Parts: sequence; structure tokens; C-alpha cells
Amino acid sequence: MSGYILRENDPSIVLTADQVDRLVKNGDGDAALLYLLLMRADRGITEQELQSRLRWSQLRLNAAETGLQRLGLIQRPAETPPPAPAEERPVYSAQDLAALLEDDRSFRMLIPQVEEKLGRKLKTADLQVLAGLYDDLGMPADVIYLLVNHCITRSEERYGPGRRPTLRQIEKEGYYWARQGLFDQDSAARYLKTWRDRQQGQSAYMQVLGLGQRRPVASEEKYISDWMDKGFPPETVALAYDKTTIDPAAAAPGKSPSASFSLRHAVAYVRFVISSTEYAGYKLNGASLWCDGEAVSGDISVNVATGETRTETPRNYATVVVEEPQALSSAQELWLVTLPVNLTGKEVYVSVAMTDGTKNVTIPVKVDVKELKANAVNTITVANVSPADNRFAWYQPEETRYLAEGWAYGEANTFVTSADGEEITVDVRARGFFNGCEEPKYAKIIFANNLSGTNYTLAINGKRNNPDSPADYAEEVEIGSDCKLTLKTTKGSYLGWFGKVGLLNAEKKFIWAFTVWYLPGGVTGHPYKSGVVMDRYIGDSYAPNYNNWHGVGAYFQWGRPFSFSWGSITYTVASTNATDLKISASNPGVFFKTDGVSKHNGDWWLGDWTGKRTDRKDDFWGNPNGTAEAGSPANGTKSIFDPCPKGWMVASPAVYKEVLAGKDDAFEKNNSVQSMIYKYDGTNKAYWHFSGLKWASSGGNPNNNQNDILGVWSNSSYHGYEASDHNVYQLYYRTSQGTWNDGGGRAAGMSVRCMQDTENR
Repeated sequence: MSGYILRENDPSIVLTADQVDRLVKNGDGDAALLYLLLMRADRGITEQELQSRLRWSQLRLNAAETGLQRLGLIQRPAETPPPAPAEERPVYSAQDLAALLEDDRSFRMLIPQVEEKLGRKLKTADLQVLAGLYDDLGMPADVIYLLVNHCITRSEERYGPGRRPTLRQIEKEGYYWARQGLFDQDSAARYLKTWRDRQQGQSAYMQVLGLGQRRPVASEEKYISDWMDKGFPPETVALAYDKTTIDPAAAAPGKSPSASFSLRHAVAYVRFVISSTEYAGYKLNGASLWCDGEAVSGDISVNVATGETRTETPRNYATVVVEEPQALSSAQELWLVTLPVNLTGKEVYVSVAMTDGTKNVTIPVKVDVKELKANAVNTITVANVSPADNRFAWYQPEETRYLAEGWAYGEANTFVTSADGEEITVDVRARGFFNGCEEPKYAKIIFANNLSGTNYTLAINGKRNNPDSPADYAEEVEIGSDCKLTLKTTKGSYLGWFGKVGLLNAEKKFIWAFTVWYLPGGVTGHPYKSGVVMDRYIGDSYAPNYNNWHGVGAYFQWGRPFSFSWGSITYTVASTNATDLKISASNPGVFFKTDGVSKHNGDWWLGDWTGKRTDRKDDFWGNPNGTAEAGSPANGTKSIFDPCPKGWMVASPAVYKEVLAGKDDAFEKNNSVQSMIYKYDGTNKAYWHFSGLKWASSGGNPNNNQNDILGVWSNSSYHGYEASDHNVYQLYYRTSQGTWNDGGGRAAGMSVRCMQDTENR
């Protein structure tokens, strides 16, 4: 406020009739009070002094100040704005760039830092943009680095994890910074803090107004910003809808009086207050309200004539995700919208999701909630969250794999036995997104190298699914309270061996499945330049240079953890209706074909399809591509849906690019199998077999195209910029066409080769 000039500054504080009329007509008590205090001052007065004497927040002071400016009672002296950037941007030649890189160490050091943040090598056009910001605008290198990070944050919030901005987008924001005079770290830091506070604040307003977790559109953002500037908290704005009345007497002369009406929200507003001493060093990712046997969210329709509401697609949970996670060293406040519901006598839990950067922890905490009232703020306090709050023995709260907003059962989706008759014990407790989990009660063999239905080579807790062997027969095996299963594999008539075990709930419906792979001698890896790579596909039990088509291994639809056999009777085929992850998890033996499904574009996953890139789940296997390159340049991380054994993850595009660059031109073929050869160390061979695939359009038996098609999935989406691009990066060759293709639709069933996970997840 310092620098303001009063139009009339009279120490006696005499107000003219005009001044009084303006203040009264405006009806803003804060503006009037601020004006009186300014009139009282006989000297300049600072903002800090005003805040102290009035005991107001900065937002409240700013709102009153704006009101006085609008009334013409105060005015701010003209300020000299920073010079606007030139409209015509300079063009830097290759020689200019070379000279700048040679002569200016700060600019030279900036380039690798920006490349690391963007995850790609900068091209000449990109360097020209950075040179313009640095050399032409005079923006220091450290400020440009803050600018780049800010643009990355904005891009990920708007378009999803891994999405990176273009240099033109960074340039546009840089010119805005220049117009704001942000040429040093302090001013940039203040701007970024203000921006973060405003973004975080907008989310709370969107939640209490029932507008969801999306970003506000321009008109919504304008209203929310106005409320924030005037100091109205979210709950006040929400409750302002409680009763709105238009006075009929206030109608203009000659106009019909407007009708009186009242507005009430049909939904309930829920405020979480979450704290933890034990997890004080963890950041809060989000929280969910979950109720056993009662819908708390869903699509709601309202009959405006009767006020009657109807809930469609009801769900027994409601979730809020934190955009910028903060440490639980202090209590965190989260907001979400639910259905109004009576919860008396119900089991109600708040699942709190946290991370320390390496470990993900989700704790379901039982809470005492009797009712979620409509048109009201319902506060639920979850204090001092600890592991002891987890009451479910079948749920493991800790998980080191990337969750991808999903869940799984067991620490891996493929388990390996290395010797004939070997027994292994596996823990099949649920982990990850708690609201998606159910208690596993039974296990069932879906197939076990079952070409003909007679090769019963897998036993669970000593039981097989062979009806001709009554002594050890069991269609389902009950899972004990420790949630552990003992698996035993025996060598069958075919050495190319793997099987699939399904997990079932109390109603004996599938909730998950995992692969059991008999691999004599265990897993072997080859040291590639891009990492240690397995010597075969998942499910292949033969030697790498095998001469038997039975060893082609398992097939996977991209992003799903469930294996499919080369046999024709081991799975069913159905047109996809996978609009929810539960549909995939509850149908592990179903190959989702996309024939005749609108808007599928070759993807088994439909989701809540709107046609946007964000509808695609590019992170299912842990490596979404945020670049325009074909295949992510990063290795990615191991996700909870990854089909590889513990310590391994689906190979990244870098592996396949290395193989393509160094492969032998001629394929090697024996009597039964054709292979591409890559000498990973210049001498020793790695065999990449032509194992065929299952067509996305039909889910057909792959035997017809074996030796014709080499098809192997990577863990990455093809690239991150084209909304229409549903493809993922792959290694693909078809002999009959003589063509290589590095992008393919996700619904096909293809082989998976794993690379070593350096984090041993």
C-alpha cells in the first residue's frame, strides 16, 4: 500500500458527502475501514503496518484496496514497467550458437541440465530458443532452469505424468516472465510460490463445488481467483449455495418480477485432516473414503421437478489425489465430494496413500462416521496414521513397485521354478490401491501347459486339477490366513512349460492371476549395452537356440500382467468392455479382442473414453513417453502390472534400438524355429525367436503366423504427443512382408523379454 496518494488528506478526517456516498453505495465495509485508516495516517504507511493494525490477511487487504481503486478514492502512482520483449525475435545461426557455447560457460552448462529435465537431446531449433531467452532477453541461466522446471510441472499437471513441454511453450512462458520482470532467483521464487499456492487452492474450490479433480476451465478459474482474492475459503463458497433468493420487488419498472428460488447441493463435502508421526518424512499422495457395502460415489442425476436423485455407476469409494504432495510432518487437509449417505452401522475406512520416493505405503484406517450430510462440510480427522491401523491380514500396505493407480496380489506376477519337482512358497496378499482389492480366498489352476487339457504339471498346496486323479484333485484350493501358497512344478510331456494360477474371492470369482514358469537352471541374463537382458521370452523353457515350436513362450496384451498360452483351449476371447481395471483383473483368462468395438483404435483398454491422450494408460508398464521420439529414451520403472519375475522388468525401447542397430542381417533358422541374432558382446549370440502373435481383432491362435512374425513388447508408449496415437513401442518383423515396425496396437498378444531391474523389485 505504500505509495498511494489520497485525493483528500485532511488530518481532521473530514469526509465529503461524495466520499461518504461512494463508500455507502459500494457497501464494502472493509473498503470503508481501510479508507478511514488511510485518512487517519499523517504519513506514508506500509502494507505490513496496515495488516498489523487491521489484523487482516494479504488477500483481504488486496480486496479492500481494489475496491477503493474502483471507487476512485485512491490511486497508485504510475510505475515504469519492465521493457517488453521485442516482437521480432532474433535468429541465431549455427555459427552464433557455436560462439555462444564456446564463450559463455553459464550457457554451456545450462544445455545438459535442460536436456536432463526434458529427457531428450536438444536440437538446433531448441538451442536457438534457449539462446534467445539467455542472450536476447538477458535471462540468467539459473532463472531459465527454474522456468524449464515450472513448464514441466504445468505440462504434467495438465496432460499427465511424463508429459514434457516443447521449447516453444517454454519460450512463450519465458517472454511472460520477462514482461513481469522476473530476472533473478528471488523474484522468480516468489512468483512460483504464488503460482503453487493458487494452484493448490483452486483444487479445494473445485472439490467442494462438486466439479471434480480436473483443472478448472477459464471461466471457472476466473471465479475461483476472484473468491481467493477476496479471502473467501472453499467451505464458505460452497455454503453460499445453500440459499439464494432473488427479490421480486427488485425487478426493474415494467419488467415482470423474478421468481424466488433456493439452491441446495445434492452432494456432501468431505474434509480430511490427516497427520502422522511415524510417517512424518513421507509425502501424502492422496486418500480415499471406502465403505463396505455402501455406495459413496458415482454419477448422479437429479429430477429438478421433484428433487429426487438417482445414482448411476455407484462405487463404494471416493478418492482425492494430491497434485503437489507435501510431507506429513504437519497435518494435511484434503477435500472431496461424495454422495450423501447414512453410514450408521457400516464399516468405514480412510485409506491414506504416502511415499518416501522409494516405498509406497497405503494404510486403511477405520473411522467413526455416522453420516455424510448433503449440502454440508463433513470433517473426518485421521490422526497419527501408523502400520497398526491396518486391520486386514490379507493386505500388504508397503509396495516398492510403481502403482500406476492400480493394485496386485503378490510381490510379482510371474514366479520361476528352476528344477523338476521344486516347491516354492509365494505370498499372495493384496497391495497397492486398497479400494480395488478383495481378500483372496481360493486359488485355481487356469492352465498348465495345457495343449490338450491333459498335462497336469502344476500343484497348489499338493492339489492338482486333474479329475482323473481323485487322490490329489481339487478344482479350487482354499487360501490360508497367512495368504501363502505352495507351488510345485513337474516336468510334463512338453518342456516348453508355464502355467497360470487364478485367485478368487469368497464368491469364487476371479480377482487376479499369476504365471508359474518352469525354467531349468533358473533365469539367465546377457550383458547388453542398455542393461542386463534375459536370454529368452517369459514362458520359454527351452535352450535359447531351441528347435521346438513348443517353446515359444507366453503372450501378453500390452499393459496387462496376465499370460496367455499358445494352445487354443487355454483362454476365451471376448470383445473388450474394459472400462475399469476391475474388469481386467476379474477376467484374467479372457483375451480382450477389439473387433467391432468403437473408438478402440487397437487398444484393449477403453477407460472413460473422451478421445484425449489422457484416456490412455501409458504408464501401465511403468514407462510413459513424454517425448516426440519413438519410444521413451528412459528405462522407466517396474510397475505393479509388470509381468516379469522379481528383479526383472519389461525391456525398454533402448534395448530394442540397440538390438536393431547391431543385429545380424540374415536370420538363423533350424527345422522348427526362425530367430533374429544379436551378438551382444560382439561374439556371443542372443536369440530373438519368431514366436508369432495373437491378433487384436480376433485373438486367434498364433500358430498360423509363427515363423512369420517376430513380435516383442517394450514397456513404453510410442510417443507422448499425438492424441490419436494409441501405439506402444515394439520390436516387430513380418517375413511375408519383409518389413520392420516399431509401433503397434495394445490389444495384440505378443512376447515379453525382461531386463534386469536394478532396484530388484
